[in-house]
Amino acid sequence: MRPMAAELVLPDLAYERSYGAYILELGEEERYPFPLDFEHKDFLALIKRLSDFANGVNIPEGFVPSSTYWLVENGELIGVSNLRHYLNERIKKSGGHIGLGVRPSCRGRGFGHLLMALTIQEARRKSIREIHIHCHKNNEASVRMIISNGGVLDSEITGRESEEIVQRYVVADAEMDQRYSSGREIHIGDRVTYNNQRGQVVFVADRGEYAKGYEWKEYSSGIMIVFDNGARFRLDAADDMLVFQGAHA
Repeated sequence: MRPMAAELVLPDLAYERSYGAYILELGEEERYPFPLDFEHKDFLALIKRLSDFANGVNIPEGFVPSSTYWLVENGELIGVSNLRHYLNERIKKSGGHIGLGVRPSCRGRGFGHLLMALTIQEARRKSIREIHIHCHKNNEASVRMIISNGGVLDSEITGRESEEIVQRYVVADAEMDQRYSSGREIHIGDRVTYNNQRGQVVFVADRGEYAKGYEWKEYSSGIMIVFDNGARFRLDAADDMLVFQGAHA
């Protein structure tokens, strides 16, 4: 069941008790996103530090301004996300715009998907056109969550601190949807049929066909077809259709 009562809020003193309980639940597990590692015994100081990060004040070397959001339901803190306002070279390589985590007792109920969707909305309000979201390849839950929120696998690298493979996804701006095939407009998530004849991929729209140079990219999560003009499609093997993922400018 979708967590309809949950909402995204900015950090607030009203959630001090719930925040402490959240941290206790995490125990010794690695905390995501990184602001959960900030000292919280002086809760007012924590709120100020989070506000400073959001306003670009007292940012440590190597970090960038970022906004922290709390997902709450019935007065309880159930998830935390962090949105970097822009990326430096280090974070662009491995880190991305969005990091998030869900309270252990609230996992498996769709809160992660909702938290990411709401954080993506905040990124759009900050005019971030291409949102980079990274996760470890073996974190299947995160992979599904990113893809279900429009993420398209862009590349894979080895992590900075281990040999684990990091997958780098991009969520394209829906306003970058392009017009294809005699003016037919296609949006992210739309499904189209296609033919693969004489080595050329042709996808069939309502009023004609579209064909352009393309590249096949095979990932663990499936096959992507990337056309020369930036259009990206995922091949859905279940019904042999192409699913529009967005377009790079």
